[in-house]
Amino acid sequence: MTTISSLSSITAKTGIGGLVSGMDIDDLVKSLTATSRQKILLQQQKVQKLEWKQTAYRSVTTALSEFQSSYLDVLSSTNFRSTSFFNTVKATSSSPEVSVASNSSVSAGTITIDSISQLATSQRISNNEPASKALTGTLESDLLTSIADKSISLTLDGKVKTLTFDSTFVDNANDHGLEHAFQAAVDMAFGGTNPEDRIIQVSVVGDQLTLAAEGSQLTVRAVGDDTETLSKLGFTNGQSNKLSLSSPLNLASFALDLNQETETFKFSINSVDFEFDKEESLSTIMNKINASKADVTLSYSSITDSFTMVAKNTGTGENINIQETDGNLMTALGLTPESGATVVYGKNALLTVNGKDIIRSSNDINIDGVNIKLLQTTEAGAKPITISLDEDSSSLIDPIKKFVEDYNTMIDLINSLTKESVFSGFPPL
Repeated sequence: MTTISSLSSITAKTGIGGLVSGMDIDDLVKSLTATSRQKILLQQQKVQKLEWKQTAYRSVTTALSEFQSSYLDVLSSTNFRSTSFFNTVKATSSSPEVSVASNSSVSAGTITIDSISQLATSQRISNNEPASKALTGTLESDLLTSIADKSISLTLDGKVKTLTFDSTFVDNANDHGLEHAFQAAVDMAFGGTNPEDRIIQVSVVGDQLTLAAEGSQLTVRAVGDDTETLSKLGFTNGQSNKLSLSSPLNLASFALDLNQETETFKFSINSVDFEFDKEESLSTIMNKINASKADVTLSYSSITDSFTMVAKNTGTGENINIQETDGNLMTALGLTPESGATVVYGKNALLTVNGKDIIRSSNDINIDGVNIKLLQTTEAGAKPITISLDEDSSSLIDPIKKFVEDYNTMIDLINSLTKESVFSGFPPL
């Protein structure tokens, strides 16, 4: 009895609770925090309502946007605000020599193209001479001694071979000459022992060694760090018979030497001024010219090793006018009279329609509301091309039905959301 009395006395003085006290702590905490938790719950219910509203608004805006894109956008083929949509006259051609399309102003009828004697073409400037410097090196006098048992690398259109100047090469050179020795070594490397299958042609004239590969790109490189062997042959590491469009101008190997004293090359094409630093690459220069308002396209063919400039506008006349101000870049590309460039002027399209001769500077023409694209000339005495313009209202039925269906679906969605019943006595759980 004394022990129990003492324990009760200690409990009362120290405030011991929990299992000893017999109190429900969880229930006590819930009771104490009930007010705060109720406030949080009300805010969570408000957030839930806002999320539901957000979802509803989003579904409506998506429906409106899709409807607008389909029936009110200028780029849509079913644009109800476009007069061309309601054009019920369809154009068809009796021949693949032309493609046709009618516009809103066309009327039913027939157009007869009696003949197409000439298509419109663009002016072009090109050079038949190679734009790249030949792959030529100057041989040193003690060549056979200095390159004995040494090697170089040859890359032909991505195919890499090693050329080793072994005892066979030296014996060939002593017995038959350097040209024969080089040619035999190259043929052996690329499997072209038959002269008819030969891809790389070797020429040695005096102390000049030339490697030529018609229509192919040939590059010489050092094997490892041995650049000395290349220098004995008169080559530099990475020297090629074709221009590299990614190389800067001051390192490009043009057949017509570029003026190295010029820091900035300036010229104009069709009165559009251009200015390029000598460290810019050919690909960058070509891209800027092609994207400009000069209305020309400059391209390079590794097959013919030549640059070509073509006017974007067709028809006769001077559609490409090049003027060099500083430097000789256009001359180095082979596109000026000084470089021997060939100019082929554009031609106009010549055709006869409904018995009348017509001349146009473009192959895209419009006759009585019909857009006609000339694709090829017709043979003499060939049957005339008939363009039929027929009324066809049936083509509007399906788009209009689809418009009504989509409109009603959109309205039903909006109505279902705006008229949805709200039970204020039942907030979100």
